[in-house]
Amino acid sequence: MQYEMKIEEVSNIGRKLHFTVASGEVKVELERAYRDLMRNVRMPGFRPGKVPRKMIEARYGAQVKNEVFGKLIEATYREAARELPVAGRPAVVDQGDVRGDIDLTFSIEVDFRPEIEVKDHKGVAVEMPVAKVSKADIDRAISQRLAGQARIEEVTDSRAVQSGDLVVTQLTLSQGGTELVNEPGTMIHTVAERYYPGVEGLLIGLAAGEEKSEEITIGQHAENESIAGQTVLAQVKVITIQAHVVPELNDEVAKELNFENAKDMTAKIKEQLAEFAENTGKNQARVNVLETLVEVNTFDVPQGMIDEQLNALVEELRMRQAYMGRDPKDLKFTDTEMADLRTRAEFAARASCVLDGVARQESIEVTDADLEAKIQEMADQRGQPIEAIRGYIEQEGASSVLKARIQEEKTLDWLLDNAKITKVDPPAEDEPSAAPPKASKGDWNKSMKKAELLDVAKGMGLDVNTKMTKPQIIEALEGA
Repeated sequence: MQYEMKIEEVSNIGRKLHFTVASGEVKVELERAYRDLMRNVRMPGFRPGKVPRKMIEARYGAQVKNEVFGKLIEATYREAARELPVAGRPAVVDQGDVRGDIDLTFSIEVDFRPEIEVKDHKGVAVEMPVAKVSKADIDRAISQRLAGQARIEEVTDSRAVQSGDLVVTQLTLSQGGTELVNEPGTMIHTVAERYYPGVEGLLIGLAAGEEKSEEITIGQHAENESIAGQTVLAQVKVITIQAHVVPELNDEVAKELNFENAKDMTAKIKEQLAEFAENTGKNQARVNVLETLVEVNTFDVPQGMIDEQLNALVEELRMRQAYMGRDPKDLKFTDTEMADLRTRAEFAARASCVLDGVARQESIEVTDADLEAKIQEMADQRGQPIEAIRGYIEQEGASSVLKARIQEEKTLDWLLDNAKITKVDPPAEDEPSAAPPKASKGDWNKSMKKAELLDVAKGMGLDVNTKMTKPQIIEALEGA
């Protein structure tokens, strides 16, 4: 496509793009459009394909010009936008005549991603909440690993049926003297029975050989639909009891779990938990760094960027809805929830601009080695060959998106490496937070910290959250 483009700055983020498309390009498209129309148009007195060009121009000229203009502007803008930091939808504001003997001129207004000079990005004071790994945490993790090695064994002593056991049962169900079920030996799962839910309650506490009779109601979800929801007289007799037996930790079991011995398993699980706690703390510290930089760097952000982030958040929530087996179309948001999503979207848009600025100022770039490492990581996570992941990225044209994500990750790591980090204990989940201070209008000022302003706002019952910027919290307070 042969065209010229000039960029006019109309505001901090607004730009007007002035395009000139060569007359030759316009003529080619006009000729193609009329040629297609002549092959298909039908007019009384003319055979198909024989309608004179002048008659077609007289009747369909305006329509053809509009179609050609739409095609040219779309192709031209799409090509130009590949090299421009555009954000949001473009709007055509000026348009010249579509003729084959003159150049086509038009202008488009669009917002650009702001290129900001990020201040105070080095040495950001940030807290990193890192949980201490306790003996109880280690014991819990070991128990979870051992549970995966559980075996089903027959109970040979005299103990009674316990919750979680599998019980071979002689079962009879009757109703009004009519026998509905007669099972000389059926397996009943005492916590997940599918065919006769409701029977398991009779078995708890019975030893092998013991029996019991009682009226029960079969669960509505029973796979034996003929008795689902029915109230019946149940007679049960325990034949055998099978239990899930979780092994105790020893060197042999540890080796089965790919550890050298029990001591090695305990040490490595402790190390894994500590690494997880450290990574969790780093992720929170990255968020804290971004919140600080977004707060101290004020700038205009294009609405298109916010809308893009909002759509991504909503789509993510709909995908979670689908993963849980629910229809994403049923997901509805209240006004309060949408307001919170918009706030989060604006924060994400501002954070993206901050990261772009830091990357530019510190010359943080994505190398071929970085890209290859990320593709390998994705392949490992999905259990697929690296060639398959690389082919998918090329097919979807997702290389630029992946590079942008890698650059953000590298920039966040740089910010954290250059921050002043203080490790703190994470807040106790069951520990009630201190009541926010009561306040009235006038108790705040711009010298107060963001956390203090949040406490004041919450004390006044305002709908605020940690994703809001300090100016937004002040605005909410002043509007109260």
